[in-house]
Amino acid sequence: MGIQLPEGPEQTRIYPQIQKLIIDATPMVFLYHANQMAALANRVQGIELNLGSLPYEKLVKVDLAP
Repeated sequence: MGIQLPEGPEQTRIYPQIQKLIIDATPMVFLYHANQMAALANRVQGIELNLGSLPYEKLVKVDLAP
């Protein structure tokens, strides 16, 4: 059974207190998310990616034409 919040203005008044409790109890918050880009040239052939791999290595196979 969860905690019931009051409705209306009382609920709005309590939200900042709840947010402070959450912040005080949280050891860290991750605010960084890296965007990765890749480039492709005409000589790159047979590229295979594993998009489900986390967090970084997605390249499975690549062939380079001379």
